[in-house]
Amino acid sequence: MKQLTIAIPSYNVEAFLEKCLDSMCGVDERLEVIIVNDGSKDRTSEIAHAYEEKYPLDVRVIDKENGGHGSGINAGLDAASGRYYKVVDADDWITTENLKGVLDKLEASDVEAVIMGFKTVNISNGVVLEYSPVSSVNDRQIDMIKLSDKYDDVSNCLDFHSMCFNTEFLRETGIRMSEHTYFEDQEFAILPFVHADRIMVIPDMLYEYRIGDVNQSTNFENQAKRVSNHQAVVERIVDYYISCKPMGKARDEFLRRRISVAVNSNYATLLVKNPNKKDGRKKAAIFREYLLRKDPILVKMTDKRYKLFLRLNRYKNAPVLYGKLFNSKAYAKFKNRWTK
Repeated sequence: MKQLTIAIPSYNVEAFLEKCLDSMCGVDERLEVIIVNDGSKDRTSEIAHAYEEKYPLDVRVIDKENGGHGSGINAGLDAASGRYYKVVDADDWITTENLKGVLDKLEASDVEAVIMGFKTVNISNGVVLEYSPVSSVNDRQIDMIKLSDKYDDVSNCLDFHSMCFNTEFLRETGIRMSEHTYFEDQEFAILPFVHADRIMVIPDMLYEYRIGDVNQSTNFENQAKRVSNHQAVVERIVDYYISCKPMGKARDEFLRRRISVAVNSNYATLLVKNPNKKDGRKKAAIFREYLLRKDPILVKMTDKRYKLFLRLNRYKNAPVLYGKLFNSKAYAKFKNRWTK
């Protein structure tokens, strides 16, 4: 039986796909790999089908019309046969030597959500940062109350790259990722936790996240250009949370803290990364009013960052300085403190 399905949404990734697939294909028969070719115009489909032919029991290819990264996640989930479901972007890869250990732990578990460690690999300066949960709850099943209590121990590993969900649980939530947009990976990392009761924290680092490419959506300039996409995703997350609460003290507190990270990221994009400073201030103020109507507690939790970013908004070189910090070795410590 396949214990884990890794879906790989792929659009015009002929330069990266082989490295991604080589890190996981043919390593362990308990792994299923689904390559979702999202209407690529290059050799992506050709490469994908070559791996399907080479590993017919482990690799499947879905060729579909272009619908964006979120549609690739959705299509992969619909086709998955593994007990657990994870997404790896085609320009990233996994730590091959850690795969067997992760599969062993998944095979022995019966949980709804899994948190793992991951690495970032900056291709522009060679800096590799490791993010691994440090907690007394590692490698055992816990509930949302316990996870909320240990939030600071795992806060640096609550991103898209570290998340894995039970496949049937994910389907039963009915949650679908937004299509034809960017930044919907935040939906994948946050929304299913609204419903998770049984959770496991695995310290093993599996995902290796490639950063430092000017063409990525996470590039600061691209984030500024696509800020409307980012804000739409954040608002969907907030609206979904509001529609589900109250869900109990621990669950509400945990999700508010997760959502506050997305809110702060939106403020940073509007006020610091956006070259149009005046436009950024106006849109940030409107976004804050939206939050105030939805959940005043979220405003209270994020106002400190909002006011800081407002001050940074006045400095012309703020995006450059912010970018240097993001790409530095000091960023790991900064991120740990920033998300608490």
